[in-house]
Amino acid sequence: MEQWGAGLKYKYISDFEDTSLNYTNDAGEKVVYQVESWSTVDAYVNYRFEGDSILDKTRISFGVRNLGDKNPPFADQAFGYNSSTHSNKGRYVYLNLNRKF
Repeated sequence: MEQWGAGLKYKYISDFEDTSLNYTNDAGEKVVYQVESWSTVDAYVNYRFEGDSILDKTRISFGVRNLGDKNPPFADQAFGYNSSTHSNKGRYVYLNLNRKF
C-alpha cells in the first residue's frame, strides 16, 4: 500500500520419528518415538520514506518472530530438541533501519 508494507510468515514442521530413541515396551514390541509437529508465526510491518528529505530511500521495519513464543518439541538430541529442524528462539522483537545509497 504505497509506502507501507506488511508480512506474515507461517512455518509448519510435521511430526517425525526420532530414530535415535528406539526402545521396546513391556510387551516386547519395538517403539519409535514421535517428535510432535510444531509451528510458528512471524509478522512485520515496514514504511519506506520517499521524497526530497534526508530519509529518502530509507526503510524502517518492525517485526516479531515466534509470536506465540512456542518452545520446540522434545527430541533425543543435545539440549532436548532437534536443532537441525527446530529453533529454540523464543519470541523476540526487532527494529531494522535500511538505507539505500
